[in-house]
Amino acid sequence: MPLIQFSNRIHHILRKSMALSVIVKLLGRKIRFNTLSSKLFSLRKPSQPLKLMDVENNYFLVKFRPIEDNI
Repeated sequence: MPLIQFSNRIHHILRKSMALSVIVKLLGRKIRFNTLSSKLFSLRKPSQPLKLMDVENNYFLVKFRPIEDNI
């Protein structure tokens, strides 16, 4: 199996970018993108914008924005 080596700097960038990310899968049911999006906003009422991405097979990636970005 091929192996790709990344530098420590690249590992740091990847960790930092994924630190505020969550993979979401609703078990037992399918949910539409717009339904999940409105549910997240109504439950959480985020003070910071978040990104919601459909990553296929009823999995979603939610990326929250760090507070430091506004400073």
